[in-house]
Amino acid sequence: MSQIEKQQLVHEVNLLRKLNHPNIVRYHDRIIDKINSKLYLIMEYCINGDLSKLINLKKKTGGMFAEKFIWKIASQITSALKVCHNKSFNKENKVILHRDIKPANIFLDEEYNVKLGDFGLAKSLPSSLEYALTVAGTPNYMSPEQIKMEPYNNKSDVWSLGCLIYELATLNHPFGGNCAKDLAFCICTARFKPVADTYSIEMKNFVQLLLNPDVNWNLFKIIICIESRKAINRTSRKIYRL
Repeated sequence: MSQIEKQQLVHEVNLLRKLNHPNIVRYHDRIIDKINSKLYLIMEYCINGDLSKLINLKKKTGGMFAEKFIWKIASQITSALKVCHNKSFNKENKVILHRDIKPANIFLDEEYNVKLGDFGLAKSLPSSLEYALTVAGTPNYMSPEQIKMEPYNNKSDVWSLGCLIYELATLNHPFGGNCAKDLAFCICTARFKPVADTYSIEMKNFVQLLLNPDVNWNLFKIIICIESRKAINRTSRKIYRL
């Protein structure tokens, strides 16, 4: 493990100790092996792996995710981010940007509930009015601000969430290209194929708005959108088909 990786790991541990939420991976303890210079973390076990494995399985077996399952994932990630982005909800007492929201960092328990993990690239800011400057994350899920190397805030996590929801609905990244330049152009111009008509107009509009760089989204608006959708399905049984 490189020195940078060690620093990221220690940083992640320190953050997770201050984040307590049912949709964030729970940190239990750490064991320091001074003789072999190793650090062992005891974390919550997520028996169903991560969301990227589930997406790859869908690609192999065919078919699409049930819309109700996608709304569930969106709702639970948003709930986790609410704790991170609101400093009054976490013991860090700062605005925490995850900066690497993607399927591989969304872990799933036995009932396929979200457990947001991998806070190694997370950034703490004094308030929601502050901006981060350093570029971090996975290119396919970066916001236009990050791609342009401009100052960015917690809305970059919201953009990444939009990329993730799009991927659940289509099994593909919203933005692609033959090279980094092509990818950057697609992200900055928000060029992507629309979600198929298999899904409701609410789902299609939800993705369209999350991936619109001109719309000033925040978690409050997302929660209202998701709760409105829940109200429509309130009488349905609480079973989430994959």
